Amino acid sequence: MKKALSSIALAISIGLVCCVMAFAYNVNEKVKVEWKGGWYTATILKVDNNKYFIHYDGYGSNWDEWIGPGRMKSLAGPAYSVGDSVQVKWKGTWYPAKILKAQGGQFFIHYDGYGSNWDEWVGLGRMKK
Repeated sequence: MKKALSSIALAISIGLVCCVMAFAYNVNEKVKVEWKGGWYTATILKVDNNKYFIHYDGYGSNWDEWIGPGRMKSLAGPAYSVGDSVQVKWKGTWYPAKILKAQGGQFFIHYDGYGSNWDEWVGLGRMKK
């Protein structure tokens, strides 16, 4: 019985270590960061234990901040390319659009059926396939 309990405890420990490692982020890694209900692309500048000092891509360094992993998501997910048809969220509603340009985790989109004056740069937090 003791041997079985030891094996179970070892398996649980290994599982926990694997889970922590799976959610660990690294310096220079691009991530999505939640801020006031929106998701923004950011770059990790420093790592200290379970805290991450991030820079929001496209924003000044005055927005850089230390955050915990609960506000981050990996950028792994749907890959987007120029020419892709996507849905873009604008004021709470999803609209069909096409990606015209891509740069640094941001996408310049054109809304289907609207003039080019509505074209804009958006981040991953406002797009879905």
